[in-house]
Amino acid sequence: MKNYLFWTFKRKLPLFVIVAVIFFILAIVSATEIDFLQEIYDGERHFYRNSDSGTLPLIIAFFTTMFFLPFFSMSYRYSLTKSDTFRQVAFKDKRLRYGEHLVTLIPVLAAFIVSFIFLTVVMMARNYNTVVPQPSYRGEYLITYELIKFNYVYFIPLFFATLGLGIGQYFISYLFISRSNNFLNSLILLGLSQGLLVCIVIVPTSFVLGYPISSIYAGATVAHPIIYLYNQFNYLIIEGTENISDIFNPYVSSNYSTIQMVSFILSIIIYFGLIATGISAFLLEKDPSSEYANKPQTDKPYQEIIFHLAVGAIATNIFITVFGNSPLTYVMFYVLFIASYYTLYGLMNRNFKLNKKQIITLVAVILAVTILGLTQFIIETTILNK
Repeated sequence: MKNYLFWTFKRKLPLFVIVAVIFFILAIVSATEIDFLQEIYDGERHFYRNSDSGTLPLIIAFFTTMFFLPFFSMSYRYSLTKSDTFRQVAFKDKRLRYGEHLVTLIPVLAAFIVSFIFLTVVMMARNYNTVVPQPSYRGEYLITYELIKFNYVYFIPLFFATLGLGIGQYFISYLFISRSNNFLNSLILLGLSQGLLVCIVIVPTSFVLGYPISSIYAGATVAHPIIYLYNQFNYLIIEGTENISDIFNPYVSSNYSTIQMVSFILSIIIYFGLIATGISAFLLEKDPSSEYANKPQTDKPYQEIIFHLAVGAIATNIFITVFGNSPLTYVMFYVLFIASYYTLYGLMNRNFKLNKKQIITLVAVILAVTILGLTQFIIETTILNK
């Protein structure tokens, strides 16, 4: 087993080097570009105030990596030859799967940990060694300078929260990717899942309000933890307080903040539910037999369910967003929707000649999208006429 894990590590070494270099470059740039000086204009107004803690680029890079990383541990599912070899070794399938994924995950986590520590240390050293310039005149106005001292204690919970949620994101991606047995289908499902995780929050709240809204936390997608972590910790690091207006962005309607709060809580529940489901699938599920390797078909219905549910949710969200426009808009919507739906489904099946069951499924989803869109339009019209 040790020899297999070492061989796997060597095979993936170029990936680890690339990821580590990207993380480290972002850490260097962020740590050296942050400005710790505040300019005070004419003794009373802030002419310049740094509002960036410098942590966002590394967080984005980390979550983006964790989003796609499971693909690099699924090659045995995408090749009949590798699948046969994988099952002929003298170890249980699950142990090899655990090893394959952990050998991929651990070096990336190590690269992030080292980069984050480097970012924090360099930023702290620069912060406490910054020399405050003498007051100077800009035209007829006096400019004075003040040193901004970051609250580095908040880097600790930010680090652990980012690490934990990033690992969770890995298993969410694994959950969707592992529903298919070839790379293209896995990529399609992973992409569609992000649309589904936005719409599964937006569409219900749109029905409640009677008009479509956007989610500032992007539903339960990979963007959700990135936005949440930045909003939670950015101002804590800079000022020691949270910028509440950045967390819940109130609109004119007083109900909007309540709905946003509900959608935010719903997104959290879905996100952690997906993490738990992904970890359970990773630990407990058996891999499909090698006869399914690199085939568009699967031995379970999950690929079909996720695909049709995602397409239906995304189309419904677009439908209720464009409702109220000209008839031509709806004609264009249906043409693009049906053409894209059919093309993507044929691509997933590697066959554009659909059978009777597949055609019935497509028609049912199209009808469901139409009915949901019309229902939302009726609700919106009723509210506006009150």
